[in-house]
Amino acid sequence: MYKSIVYSIFIILGFWVIREKCTIQYYKSIIPKHTISNKIITYNIQRMPLSTKPLENLYELLKPYSIILLQECYLNILYDDIQHTFHDYNIVKGTMKGYRLSNSGLVILSKYPIISYEFVTFKNNNYLSSDILCEKGFLITTIQLNNKRLCIVNTHFQSNAYRNDYVIAQKQWDELHNYVNLINDPFIIGGDFNMPFHIAKSNYNLNGPIDPTIYIKYNDDYEIDTSCYKKDTYEPFVFDYFITKDINIQKPLSIDFNYSDHLPVSSKIDFLYEKSL
Repeated sequence: MYKSIVYSIFIILGFWVIREKCTIQYYKSIIPKHTISNKIITYNIQRMPLSTKPLENLYELLKPYSIILLQECYLNILYDDIQHTFHDYNIVKGTMKGYRLSNSGLVILSKYPIISYEFVTFKNNNYLSSDILCEKGFLITTIQLNNKRLCIVNTHFQSNAYRNDYVIAQKQWDELHNYVNLINDPFIIGGDFNMPFHIAKSNYNLNGPIDPTIYIKYNDDYEIDTSCYKKDTYEPFVFDYFITKDINIQKPLSIDFNYSDHLPVSSKIDFLYEKSL
């Protein structure tokens, strides 16, 4: 009886992983030019597996933005819902290259045409964290803006259970930078870096909001709760921001919106740069 239950669990997990790996990775839509703006936003929506939070309110918030970077869109069931709700966007998701239980949770939505896309897994991970159940990495797309091109990168670094413990996140930061050093096109990197903006260092332009994007409560330096709003005894952090090369964006702003334990961060892009196709 016990062996039968174990075998059944392995079979179910096997089918689960296969479905996660085989679901389509790119959804293309036909988008009228008049709907396109120069606004970009990044948002960790905290849609953990089995979450039932509706996407309709999220769409109302995000629809003015032509480039959207989402994190924690775990499981392909949610990805199907995103395709349905954000039907007027070109959509790319992080693929599964290994055999984790979930994909990276990364999604990029664009009203601009997508030329190419790729998902890169991080080599450095904390194998004692629940993050190991998903495939951490970064999602890269190159989008077309008239006769020019821009690389968009979405990422979500290792979460940290302890205060000031950014060892793995820093290693993932270095991996990301080693990769984008080889990109010739202008780029914008956004996401949830799980590393405070004030300690981040880069050869490229760092663009972060003034207001916090997450508040964390610690007990003896161990994280016990998070919130998108200020609370007594919760410490404020800016974990969500942008890194840019060869393109200017306005000072990012944290947006007051109660859907996740993070706040979304938005900006506007200056498209006056020289790189052409």
